[in-house]
Amino acid sequence: MQTTLSLYPLHKEFSLIEVSGEDASTFLQGQITNDINLVNEETSVYAGLCNPKGRLLAFFHILKLHDSFFLICPQCIAENIAKKLAMYVLRSKVVITINTTIRLQGFEFAGEGLCDKVGFPENTDNMQSFLHEGMHVTRISGIKPRYLCLADNSTITTFMTAHKTHVAEKTCECWKQTSITNKIPNIYLETQGKFIPQSLNLDLINAINFKKGCYTGQEIVARTHYLGTVKKRLFRGVWSGDKTLLNLGDEILTNETSVGQVIDYSSDKSESDILFELKVDSVKDHLALHGHSLRLID
Repeated sequence: MQTTLSLYPLHKEFSLIEVSGEDASTFLQGQITNDINLVNEETSVYAGLCNPKGRLLAFFHILKLHDSFFLICPQCIAENIAKKLAMYVLRSKVVITINTTIRLQGFEFAGEGLCDKVGFPENTDNMQSFLHEGMHVTRISGIKPRYLCLADNSTITTFMTAHKTHVAEKTCECWKQTSITNKIPNIYLETQGKFIPQSLNLDLINAINFKKGCYTGQEIVARTHYLGTVKKRLFRGVWSGDKTLLNLGDEILTNETSVGQVIDYSSDKSESDILFELKVDSVKDHLALHGHSLRLID
């Protein structure tokens, strides 16, 4: 098997919301679904940002570098989210910006032995970070070893040049395809404010901490958890319909009754991979999207 280091230009699709300042940790603790105190330069977390009704406005991968927290989210919502967070700063010593000097790069290994060849630790746990050749690198959860890298352009270029015999450049669409396979959701403009965290399985990927203090929307999220009333969950399926018809938020139907919505999709293959929210009691029903069968995978 050929050994390949796939590179994904994630800076073209995702933004880094930087939260810094003396009160940054305390501020974020009152905003997100996870415990910000778990985040340091060696450990990252997933987390959601909710409105007062407990509906998701954003889904983040949160990293820490030096004295700043970096909230990774799609570019289409980043500016809006940064402004919304800034509304709650008040007198806190917090600075919120969209960082454009640090580049976000995705890495994925195919084949054996490449971790050792490029100098990455072989046994890094999921969501754990390390420093390598001036880059802050984080392994993310999933079937294949994938890594997020934060560094300036020149550092990443130097790394790519040094390992050019192994490098294959890929698209962000390919990265999204793998994220869908791993059932890692994203929130976009079209889906903001529509879903509670549990319906997108945030509790199942350790993106909610039920023991931390209050945050916006916490009462709804906690009530859903402790009453055991999660009626919808996140699922993955395959669809062979007309790709040009697909839109975020499209309804999933059973006997012409809406039972779910499209969360994300990738049409990079002959069939489209769909990530969707679905009523739990409709799992065994025939599902349709734009008149074509939607085959549930898991």
